[in-house]
Amino acid sequence: MPRRFRRRPAVLLWVSLGLAALILCRFTYDLFVSAPQSTVGAIAPGMSAGGLLVEGPCEVLKVRDDGLLVVRQTRTTSRGVENHSAVARLLAVEMPREKMLAVQFIREQLAPGEVTLGLDKRRLDPADNLWVYIYVQRQLLNEELLRAGLARWQPYPADSSPLAKRLQQAQAEARREGRGIWAINAPLE
Repeated sequence: MPRRFRRRPAVLLWVSLGLAALILCRFTYDLFVSAPQSTVGAIAPGMSAGGLLVEGPCEVLKVRDDGLLVVRQTRTTSRGVENHSAVARLLAVEMPREKMLAVQFIREQLAPGEVTLGLDKRRLDPADNLWVYIYVQRQLLNEELLRAGLARWQPYPADSSPLAKRLQQAQAEARREGRGIWAINAPLE
């Protein structure tokens, strides 16, 4: 009986190729399609180089004496639970040289409740710290710091206009009422 040769590859080869294609599709989907749109790769000293932060709930691990915040987000993805950390600076807020009152105010505000991270067009400062808006129980911490007169508004053209207006109004209110840094040199308005 003559031997017949198959013209088609073995079933095992087709199954292997199909599985490889499915695995490739899943990882491609995870990397490109399901990734959040406003991701920031902020690399902080001592933090993971792959840290991606997005708008949403986060945890402030530490408020440093220089006014910087160490933040961490925990997200559940198809690959499991991921923790991303970064060093962050409050957006549109410039703290005076003597920062201890402002740092103390920030620590007191961050004690209760859930903290939410907000991002804008501007992402990283020159030292690769992440620029953020921090919401504490639906109140914008950046705005409250300005309203207390413990910092100055630092405008930037690309920042969100509605938020910039709110921050500017908070500083004007503190200035008008002579709070914080405005208490000594209250302007004549």
